[in-house]
Amino acid sequence: MSYLNEYQFWYFLAMRIREQSHDQLRNILPLLSKRARELRLPFTHGDRAEVWAEICRLYLITRKNLQHMTRWQFAAMLLGFGRMYQPSDFPEKAIERILANIKSPAFLGRTAEQSVVDTFLASGKSVPDDVDLSEQEYHQALITCLTDERMLLLGTVAVTPPPIWNDTIENYRLRRPGFLKRLLSNPKNWL
Repeated sequence: MSYLNEYQFWYFLAMRIREQSHDQLRNILPLLSKRARELRLPFTHGDRAEVWAEICRLYLITRKNLQHMTRWQFAAMLLGFGRMYQPSDFPEKAIERILANIKSPAFLGRTAEQSVVDTFLASGKSVPDDVDLSEQEYHQALITCLTDERMLLLGTVAVTPPPIWNDTIENYRLRRPGFLKRLLSNPKNWL
């Protein structure tokens, strides 16, 4: 599929994930913060968690629908995602972290999908400025977060992408930029 070499396709996918996810995440994130309070964890889940959930959703929808990506498709994907998020290198760093956590899971026996949830829970949380934790306290709080069944369930819901891949491809095909714009904006042509 030639669309996968075009950063505009990946930007369009990221935009659709954001649109489709916003309301659902605005309902789930307060539940994560509430559960953290119940566990006496100093974590909150706000805008940072929403962006991390979107990136995890983008990773999972791409992983599910593409077994093997070429170097050019991967470069186009990062460029497209980078147009959606600030700073523009955030998606690349986030995907590197996701891949590293899949390669070396937090706990033995974690599947790739569970490692994505772990990445979201560990990276999407915020610790309020007025909370002072030692490294050991932080580590223990993180372990509690990553082993609590309810946190894991809420995290799974937060990172599960809506089934929009085929619809996104069809919609992109209908509004695909013209040949000249695609030619001038394709990172493959720059190298």
